[in-house]
Amino acid sequence: MVAADVAVGRVQAVSELLMDEQAGALGILAGGLVGLPLSLDGARPPVPGRAPALGEPTRAALAAAGYGEAAIAGLIASGAAHAAG
Repeated sequence: MVAADVAVGRVQAVSELLMDEQAGALGILAGGLVGLPLSLDGARPPVPGRAPALGEPTRAALAAAGYGEAAIAGLIASGAAHAAG
């Protein structure tokens, strides 16, 4: 790859990346999470938040799909859907 003038580097483990000086200088680290090392239209995309827990967004997703509270409760009670908490 180097002979073909392709930019390459060793892939780091997340633990190494979190300690990497360049990653810190790029501003892509936040609270143990890693953002994209690029800019779009001159702005760096925000570092993403944590993934939702299993079932955390269920009620909101079903409501956005048009289900009412009674239908959502029925889906959860029957085991067809899972809601956290």
